[in-house]
Amino acid sequence: MRTRAFLAMTAALSVPPVLSPGTFVPDTASSRIAAGPEVARATVLSVPQEPLAYTSSPGSGTTYRVSDSTQMSMQTPGGLMDLTNLAQATLTVSFEADPAGFRASAEVTDFSASAGNSQMGTRTMGSGAVGGAIVAVVGPAGLVELIDKPDLSREAGQFTLFEGLGYDLFPPLPAGAATAGDSWTDTVTWSSTAGGARTSSTRIRTFTLGEEIVVEGRALKMIAVSATEEISSETTQGGMTVDRSYSGTQTGSYFWDIEAALLRAAELMSDFTGRADMGRGPPVTVTLKGLQRIWREF
Repeated sequence: MRTRAFLAMTAALSVPPVLSPGTFVPDTASSRIAAGPEVARATVLSVPQEPLAYTSSPGSGTTYRVSDSTQMSMQTPGGLMDLTNLAQATLTVSFEADPAGFRASAEVTDFSASAGNSQMGTRTMGSGAVGGAIVAVVGPAGLVELIDKPDLSREAGQFTLFEGLGYDLFPPLPAGAATAGDSWTDTVTWSSTAGGARTSSTRIRTFTLGEEIVVEGRALKMIAVSATEEISSETTQGGMTVDRSYSGTQTGSYFWDIEAALLRAAELMSDFTGRADMGRGPPVTVTLKGLQRIWREF
């Protein structure tokens, strides 16, 4: 997706086009967002509303790019510790017919990530750390069944990027007539044992339909999302069991491409607080702040 179009979409919802927290700037089209190029004008339309739904034939395929950054701060007895996880991925998506609508296979064709801080050093990993695809059945109202997720190496298992990504690539829709201001909800749950940790999440999302806009000749629906989420994990480190639990919010926007009947882009910001029980001493306070961007390329 071209940078000017993404800027126009984020500007339409007054979302600051910056990659924060941290200084992560992925080497993709979105890396030029932080440089502040000219913002394309987004025209707001007032037109009769068409049914908002997925079609049974979205085309032969498409490509999505994803950037994800998370900054964790822990108040330890020795002082404040910050850790930053950064990841970016390319997913090549193919479609085939399914009785419920269509089946999407989003293969991870490129991946890079880093984790760490200036005190402890930074670990990096590449495409060899992730393989496979997100496979999902999608109906008129969105994801019907998540069939498969990519395989992760033990080190890549610390990134939960792919656990809920299928639900963001194919967000729920009313599958009927909808006008600006209409809202709908869903609940997303997932569990994972990637990276040797037992992790589970429950996210309750509320979507609100915004205005229709035109960006570089394409008509888009703006959909705002506000969610609450709870995450818990248990892992073993150095022979000790470490329990973590977080709760917080996710806010952001999806931009629905009317002609393609697919997601054009999304920007999701998360803010969590919680605690980590390291097995020795009192639990420590943890805060997590994240930013995820998804955009479809042409």
